[in-house]
Amino acid sequence: MILAVDVGYGYTKYAYQDKLSKFPSAVAHIPALTGFGETSTYTYNGSYYLVGENARLSETIPTRTENFLVKYSPLLLYHLFKKEGLKSVDTLCVSLSIAEFREKKDDLEEVCKVFTVNNEVYRQKEVVVFPQGLGIWITSGAPKDAIIVDIGFNTLDVLTIIDSKPRPEYSFSLSNMGVGNIIDAINDWVNSHFPGNSLSPHMADEILLNGGKFKIFRKQYDLSDFIEEQKRLFADDVISSVLSASKLKKVLLSIDEFIIAGGGAYYIPQEVADKHGFYIPENPEYANVKGFLIAAQSEESEG
Repeated sequence: MILAVDVGYGYTKYAYQDKLSKFPSAVAHIPALTGFGETSTYTYNGSYYLVGENARLSETIPTRTENFLVKYSPLLLYHLFKKEGLKSVDTLCVSLSIAEFREKKDDLEEVCKVFTVNNEVYRQKEVVVFPQGLGIWITSGAPKDAIIVDIGFNTLDVLTIIDSKPRPEYSFSLSNMGVGNIIDAINDWVNSHFPGNSLSPHMADEILLNGGKFKIFRKQYDLSDFIEEQKRLFADDVISSVLSASKLKKVLLSIDEFIIAGGGAYYIPQEVADKHGFYIPENPEYANVKGFLIAAQSEESEG
C-alpha cells in the first residue's frame, strides 16, 4: 500500500487509497503517568507524549522549533497508523519545505523508514521524500510551465516549473509567512485582554476555524471582524511577497500558470485570486498528498 503524508507545522495531512484526512501536528511531552483512568500516552525514546487531538489541552512543543519535523515525525506517523488501523506500508511518501529539503531529506527518510513507539516497531519498504509544492503541481495536471505557491502554517514555499522540470534557481521558501501569522495575531489579542493566558497554536486555530467565536473563562467572545482584517492583511502580504520576489522578476513575465494551494490558500479571497490570475485547486490543503500519491502510483505501475 502507498501512504502519502504531509507533516505540516499546523496539521498532518494524509492520503491513501480513497481516503483524505488530517489531524493537528500537536506533540506534548508529559511526565510518566500513575493512577487510574485511560491514557492516550505514547512512549518514544524513553519519554512520554500526547499527540494530535489528545495533546490539545496540554503544553505542546512549538512546531516552529528547529528540527521539529524530523524529530517528531515518527510520533505523528504512529498516531496516524493507530487512527487508521494501519501497520507498516510498502511506500511512504513524506515531504519537506524547499528550504529544508537538501539539508534534512536523508534524516527524514531515515527516521521514517524504521521507528519504534510504544515498543512497536514499524518498517516501511520504501520512503520517498518530496519537496513541498511538487504534489500540488501534479494534482493540478502537471502543466509544462508553472509557479506553485504552497502556503503552510509556518512557511511559504514557491516552486517554479519550466519545461516540466523543477527549477531550484527560481524556487525559494519564506519562513514566518504562513497561517501561523494569523494564529499569532489571535494569541496576541488573547494575551492583551487576558494577561498571562496564552493559547496553544492549535487552540488559537480553533478560533480561526470557528470564524472568531470562542469561549474563555466561561464567557463568549466574537473576534470575527478582527480575524477578517487579519486575513486581508495576510493575503496582501503573501501576494506582495511572491510578486515582488527578485527570483521571479523575469519568470513572472512568461509563465501563465500560477497555482496557490496549501492550508493557507483558504485565506486568499477568490476575488484576489481572480484579479491576479491565480488558480486554487479543490481542497487545496490536500493538494500535496494527492499529488504524492499519484506520483508513487505511477512509479509503481511503471515498475
